[in-house]
Amino acid sequence: MKLQEEVHTGVIKFGDEKTILRAVGIGSCVVAAVADLKAPRGSMAHIMLPGKPPAHRRERIGRYARPALERLIKLLWGNGSRSKDLRVVLAGGANVLAEEGKDIGKQNIRSVKEILDQMCLPIVAESLAGRRRRSVTFDVETGEIQCAIGNEKPQLLWQRKEISD
Repeated sequence: MKLQEEVHTGVIKFGDEKTILRAVGIGSCVVAAVADLKAPRGSMAHIMLPGKPPAHRRERIGRYARPALERLIKLLWGNGSRSKDLRVVLAGGANVLAEEGKDIGKQNIRSVKEILDQMCLPIVAESLAGRRRRSVTFDVETGEIQCAIGNEKPQLLWQRKEISD
């Protein structure tokens, strides 16, 4: 039986073949799910804010994009993954409150994509922006990542296909 791990806002979790990582209620936050192409390993971060925290504030590491993504990758490296085998799937960044001029979702998307580009990590699928919340489920064993928008049925967003060296 697989262990279902809830990835709440500001949280980063690692999983192996016995794990299903799941984030729900994703509004303006961005969830980054990272799969290893060579092994049933993966990690998920539920990122709340762009960039990094101000120097004078002590925030949970997972709330801000830069430290959350750095920690997420270090978890994978520490469990045997190599950067060249990692693939990223993104979901969220919606403007659920539909407030003009206050679109933190767009800022989160831009920040996460810039950081992943700097880290040379490829984004292979995404479900971003709009005005509706999302839920993401990542079965680490199969590498299957599903996304549901609003109350719709979950759809396959991406699935790992193992590669050889």
